[in-house]
Amino acid sequence: MQMVNYQTDAKKNGWSWVFNEAGLDQVTGADWSHPKGPNSNISNRGNYPVTNISWSDAQAYCEWLDVRLPTEAEWEKAARGTDGRIYPWGTASPSCLLANYSGCIGDTTAVGSYTSGASPYGVMDTAGNVWEWVADWYSATYYSSSPSSNPTGPSSGEYRVLRGGSWSNSENDISSTIRDKGYTVYSVNLIGFRCTRSP
Repeated sequence: MQMVNYQTDAKKNGWSWVFNEAGLDQVTGADWSHPKGPNSNISNRGNYPVTNISWSDAQAYCEWLDVRLPTEAEWEKAARGTDGRIYPWGTASPSCLLANYSGCIGDTTAVGSYTSGASPYGVMDTAGNVWEWVADWYSATYYSSSPSSNPTGPSSGEYRVLRGGSWSNSENDISSTIRDKGYTVYSVNLIGFRCTRSP
């Protein structure tokens, strides 16, 4: 489903970052519909995560659907539950039967492919596959002074928070506690998003 007359940041810029065997490259013509560049496409990938989407793009899409990006706290609870687990499935080390991470596939996989890796709430793909934008501004020290219930992040910042790790990350980086950050206009084929709605 596309927003009419909306151009993503990658489309406007004419390029996006693409991670491949050689590392991270700035690729002309890479965007959400051409995730690795102009010679790639999303044919037969309608149930795969959309990548090369900036935080601003993700925010705009969720608003268009009359939903929103989850807060970081919401994302983490959905991924970990309330029993302190390290990964969505528990404390066992990752395997390629539980998540799509470094060495398993080498690219994104269809949403919901790893049913054994679901969180306690049945949420899929919160470990590996793609990093996910959340609503919060990033601060390395926010949780030392945040409210204990439903924190919504700092009121401003330079970066937005990313959670979950991607298909290129090691098992340590797909832990449900790992945080990363990116500029609001940053897009790469390792990052996607999901929307949520308030009950």
